[in-house]
Amino acid sequence: MLTDSLLRKKFVHETITAGINAIYDRQAAAIAQHLHPQTGRLRDYAARRTINRHITDGSYTAEMPIPLHLRLQDIRLRRKPKRQRAALYNRLAWPIVYRDIIPELRYGFTEEVRQQLREQLSKAMK
Repeated sequence: MLTDSLLRKKFVHETITAGINAIYDRQAAAIAQHLHPQTGRLRDYAARRTINRHITDGSYTAEMPIPLHLRLQDIRLRRKPKRQRAALYNRLAWPIVYRDIIPELRYGFTEEVRQQLREQLSKAMK
């Protein structure tokens, strides 16, 4: 009773979730290394890993709410000399999206992956 559509949705969900977790991991490391948070809100943001998902029949949307002051800190760090610069915002996210998530979604749904997901879902249903 496992349709190809269900397997495809599970594959997309797992791939995007793994990519978003990688983005959060890199942001948490950059925040800890380059910023000395005074209130701890940025540290809490990186630890919380909030993802808003909207799943319909033909689309999958994942949104990461980003605090405004993270972007402002990123702008502030851009003004430092080249050796002291740090990426907190887009320069962390886009490489993961373009090098990891998109190629995996485009080429990663092979027959082996289908079989593995089918086995996982059948075990979960029993």
